[in-house]
Amino acid sequence: RRLSVVLTERVRPELMTCRDVAAAGRYPYTGRLGILSGADWEKVEEALEMVQGRELAERDFNEISDGQKQRILIARALAGEPDVLILDDSSSALDYGTELRLRQAIRKEYGQVTGIYIAQRISSISHCDHVLVLEDGDMLGYGTHESLLENCGPYRDLYQMQTGNL
Repeated sequence: RRLSVVLTERVRPELMTCRDVAAAGRYPYTGRLGILSGADWEKVEEALEMVQGRELAERDFNEISDGQKQRILIARALAGEPDVLILDDSSSALDYGTELRLRQAIRKEYGQVTGIYIAQRISSISHCDHVLVLEDGDMLGYGTHESLLENCGPYRDLYQMQTGNL
C-alpha cells in the first residue's frame, strides 16, 4: 500500500518551483538516480491540474500564499498515486469555494483512494463516510455527519457555531 500525507506544518524548500515540489511525490518511483520519466511528469501535471495549480507551476514555492502552498502540497501527495491519503488540516488556508472544488475533484478522480481527513472545519469532513470526533485524545463521537448532528453535542455545537445554524 502507498501512503501520502499532507501535514499542517509549513515546509520551506529552497530554490524549488511549485512543479518541483509536486514532482517530489513521484520520487519513490524513480529509482536510484531520481530522474522522472515522461509518465512521471504526466502524473505531476495531472496532480497540479487537480488542485488548480498549473498557473503556479513555475513560481517559487516560498513566494506563494499559504493556501496556494497547501494546494501544491496536496498535488505532491496525489502525484504519488496513494492508496491512502491523509490530509492533516491541509485545507485550513483555503477559502470555502476552493476547498469544496478540491474535495469534489479528489472524490471524482481519486475515489478509490481511502482518505483520512483531520480537520477543524465541519465543512471539510461532512462529506466523509465515517467521522470520528476527538477532543484531547478522547473520542466524543463516531458516525456520519447526520448521526453526529443528532447524537454528539460537541459536534453539533461546533457545526452551529461554524455555520450559524442555531
